[in-house]
Amino acid sequence: MPTLEKRKYTFNELEQKYREFRGPATRVVVDGKDIKLSHGIEVSNLTLETTSTQEADVLRFSIPGAYDQTAREFRWLNNLMELGKTVKAHLGYGDQLHEVFYGYITSVGVSYSNNGSAELQVTAMDPSFLLMRGRKFRSFLNKKVSDFVKEIADSYALKAEINDTNTAIPVFLRKPQSDFQFLHELALSVNYEFFIVGDKLYFRKKGSEQTPFATLQLGVHLMSVSVEQNLSEQVAKVRVRSWDEKEQRMIDAHTSQVNRIGENTKTGPDLISALSGELEEVLYVNALDKTSARNLASAILNERALRLVSGEAECIGIPEIRSGRYVKLEGLGKRLNTIYYINRATHIFDDNGYVTNFTFQGNAV
Repeated sequence: MPTLEKRKYTFNELEQKYREFRGPATRVVVDGKDIKLSHGIEVSNLTLETTSTQEADVLRFSIPGAYDQTAREFRWLNNLMELGKTVKAHLGYGDQLHEVFYGYITSVGVSYSNNGSAELQVTAMDPSFLLMRGRKFRSFLNKKVSDFVKEIADSYALKAEINDTNTAIPVFLRKPQSDFQFLHELALSVNYEFFIVGDKLYFRKKGSEQTPFATLQLGVHLMSVSVEQNLSEQVAKVRVRSWDEKEQRMIDAHTSQVNRIGENTKTGPDLISALSGELEEVLYVNALDKTSARNLASAILNERALRLVSGEAECIGIPEIRSGRYVKLEGLGKRLNTIYYINRATHIFDDNGYVTNFTFQGNAV
């Protein structure tokens, strides 16, 4: 089952593990069966997109030669590639394969071409898509946010890695929304992040696992890189105001502190404050107390701060690259040689081989 690994690799270790990255290979397992071994199916044009945003991880692949001209019927359409069946995907080299995806078939299409060939096109989504369905309303009494999260994970039979949020909330009314939306809003309210990898739900403090999975160098491991530093969306501080019904007074909490990623020292608030210290964002919300207001202010500021540096890169296919992990980039110059957060990763396996594209963010220069 794919997981959000915490191990740090040297590139030599990855190279040895995957035998110098020779012989790109993939394995797809549907309903517990390796489709190549059980049905002789060779997949083509496989792509996997992982993201830490409000989207599910998506796997897509094609099966060429799927049409039986004699029977005038698509093979495997009605007995294997059926909607709702589980899918696991592995990527790697030779016989060294790493599981990168677990989910369910959500779409099966057929495609005919002018030359008479035909193929099946299969799309699968990770368990996140189940949490996106339906809208629920309920109340919670004397429970922590982390307790809410655990209840939802259990209801979908998901394993969970949840950082405790410590404080119980006397009364919490959930507005009608999907569990996926609810968990993202909960994460923002306490300065956490939420996503699902395989069959495990992660709900953790932002920036709690900044160890880069590896160091990748331009011209050695990276085929291409582009990076942009942009000050236009930064603010000096974020202030949250609310009304305390119990104490009958205004709650006012603010922050200008960013949880820095990497070795650089100047954050967005540092840079924009030098131009004008008055550039603050003020939000009026329903906060439980000053602590929750401060957590929300910190979450919003840190989210904005990550827009200071953004970029994308392409490298040889490395299965360990996925959203939610960190990577250190080198060969970009002193200011840009640092650790970044991977917010999206796309693995592409086709006739040209196996490559990985990823986008990244940073919050200091």
